[in-house]
Amino acid sequence: MKAMFCTGYRSLDYLRLVDVDKPVLGESDLLIEVKFSSVQTADWRIQSFEMPKGMGTLARLIFGFSKPRQPILGTEISGVIKATGPNVKTFKVGDEVVAVLGAKFGGHAEFIKVKEDSLILKKPSNMKFQEAACLSFGGLTALDFLKYKANVKSREHVLIHGASGAVGLAAIQIAKHLGAVVTAVCSQENFPLVRSIGADFVLDYSKEAFWKSETKYDVIFDIIGNFKISEGLDSLKDFGRLVLIAAGLEQMLFGSVQTISTKKKVITGVGAESKDLLLELIQLYERGQYKSIIDREYSLEQIPEAYKYTSGRHKRGNVVINIGGVRSRD
Repeated sequence: MKAMFCTGYRSLDYLRLVDVDKPVLGESDLLIEVKFSSVQTADWRIQSFEMPKGMGTLARLIFGFSKPRQPILGTEISGVIKATGPNVKTFKVGDEVVAVLGAKFGGHAEFIKVKEDSLILKKPSNMKFQEAACLSFGGLTALDFLKYKANVKSREHVLIHGASGAVGLAAIQIAKHLGAVVTAVCSQENFPLVRSIGADFVLDYSKEAFWKSETKYDVIFDIIGNFKISEGLDSLKDFGRLVLIAAGLEQMLFGSVQTISTKKKVITGVGAESKDLLLELIQLYERGQYKSIIDREYSLEQIPEAYKYTSGRHKRGNVVINIGGVRSRD
C-alpha cells in the first residue's frame, strides 16, 4: 500500500510517498480502507514542530526527538472495513466508518489497522466520506471545551477568536447549538462564511483587537493565542471563562493561578476524545445542527502541498485528503 511518511521535522522535504506492507490484523483488529483523511493543526504542528511556547521538550518526548516516532500522520479518517479479526463483534466487512486516531496518527495511508474498541463509529449513510473525515478534529474540541468544560449556557455571549479555521467554525456551530450569542473574530473576507453558519456579530482582527474594546463576554474561546491572559480576563464578565486552545506551558501555569485568585476561570489542556462525544457530534450532524466545512481537497500524493497550505494558517475550515480516489458526488 502507499503511505505518506514524515521522516523529519520542519521541512516539507521530509514528506515522502512510500510503499509499505498492509497491516497484519490481530484478533480484535479492523482493517480499514481509507477513503478520506485530513490535514489538521495537530498534523501540521508535528510536521513543522511549531509547538506552543514551552511545550517543545515534552513534544519530543511524546512524539520523537529527531523525527516523528509514528511516521504516518493523519488524526482522523473515513473509510470502509475490508477485513476483521476473528474476535470482532460490532463491525463487519463493508461497514462505512469514521475513526478518530488522535495522537496515534496513521491516517495518511491507503489502509490502517485499528482496534475494535478504539474511537470508531459507523458513518451515517447521508454523510459523505469527505465530511466524515474532518468531522471530529474541530468538532470534538469545540463540543468538549464549550459544553462540558466551559459549561456555556443559553443567551450567554461567546467570542470566538480565530473563527474561520476548522476549530473556529466548529466552535461557532456548537456555541449556537447551546443557545449562545456568538461574536466571531476573523478577516473581513471570511465574514460571509462565519455568518452563514450562525455568527451573530463579526469583528475584523486586522482593524479591531477585542481586548481593547469595552465589550465584555461570558466566554472567550481563543484558538490563536496572540494576546496576554490578563487582556483576555479583562474582556470577561464576572464568572466568565477564558478558553485557551493553543496555550503554552507558561499560559497554563499562569492561568491556574488566575483561576484561583479571581472570579474568572482560565481553561486550558487537551480536549477529550470519546465515543460518547463522537456520537453526540454525529447526532448533531444528522439533525442538521452541525456540518463539516471543507476548504480544499488534495490527493495522497499532494499531501506536501496540503501541509504548505495549512502552514499559512489562513485556511477556511478543513483541508481533506482524498486517499481512496472518491468522486466528489460520493
